[in-house]
Amino acid sequence: MIVPVLQILVRVGLAVSANAVQKRLVRDGFSVVRLWLLTHAWMLVPAVLLAGLGASDLPAPFWRDAACAGGLDVLGNLAMVAALRSTDLSIFGPLNALRPILALGFGWLFLGETPTPIGAAGVVLTVAGAAVLLGENRPGSRSSNPGRTAKVVLLRVAGLSFSTLGAALLKRAAVTGSVGWTVAVWVAAGGAVVGVIAWIRRQAPGKPPDRGMETTKDTNDADQFERLPLYHRVIRGIRGSFSESVAGVLSAAPSHGPSSRVAAGWVALHVALFLAMVWITVDIFQRTLLAYSFVYFQLGMVLQVIVGRVCFGEPAFARRLFACMVMAAGGGLVLWRG
Repeated sequence: MIVPVLQILVRVGLAVSANAVQKRLVRDGFSVVRLWLLTHAWMLVPAVLLAGLGASDLPAPFWRDAACAGGLDVLGNLAMVAALRSTDLSIFGPLNALRPILALGFGWLFLGETPTPIGAAGVVLTVAGAAVLLGENRPGSRSSNPGRTAKVVLLRVAGLSFSTLGAALLKRAAVTGSVGWTVAVWVAAGGAVVGVIAWIRRQAPGKPPDRGMETTKDTNDADQFERLPLYHRVIRGIRGSFSESVAGVLSAAPSHGPSSRVAAGWVALHVALFLAMVWITVDIFQRTLLAYSFVYFQLGMVLQVIVGRVCFGEPAFARRLFACMVMAAGGGLVLWRG
């Protein structure tokens, strides 16, 4: 089934813009977990309101698939933004070329999808372009550091694996339900998972509470908290983590980063871009194979290389652009005869 070209271009533009905002925030010291906690929290209300416009009488497997997709996707997003912190946008984006290969496997395993020979050749050509990109060995470049490269690739592959498996379940949910409810459940489940992660980080031994300022009331409150059932402690921990994250955006930006008002503006922009991108992604999933969807999205890598050069002054522009052209040729094969 052919996906409207305009829809693909809009989705690509939203993804590149969201990645650029993520790069800006993490470069200025914004916490990756805080970013995703706020993003899911602020997306929830509009997502539920939009979902309410459609029917809610959906089969039980839909809720399971959409919720699992949300949880897996947020794990993938956390890993991928952590990778973005350590690499250039013009390398981060094209590494998405690994995703169609993962999508082929997950699409075959969970959805029974089988690509045409030309479509499969397009996917292989796209991955060949990624090999050119990762083969860069210019002295002083980030990719010339084997340890850094291994860390980035590991985080990227982990992120892509989580998000691609999540996408397979998201597509299965989208086929049986409406776009609105698919997005709403995805947002809520992802927010719950990142909230639990934030709560676990607050309990980490490396961040003990400041006992020097503790009062008798504080000690009694802590004892009462420990006696609560586990699920009550988790819910209160998520609420506390979210409150701290909001307070951090509104009143305590990093000293070397943007002002709190500017940081809040970037986060709000990220929320708007990401919600629109997810909505369009689910609609595209309803129209085409999972692996082909990711090849379509990969066409935005050229724009990511340009944005990396113009906005962040990233090097090796010619080589990275050539690698993108190879990958774009693979995407063209899929668009032509996939």
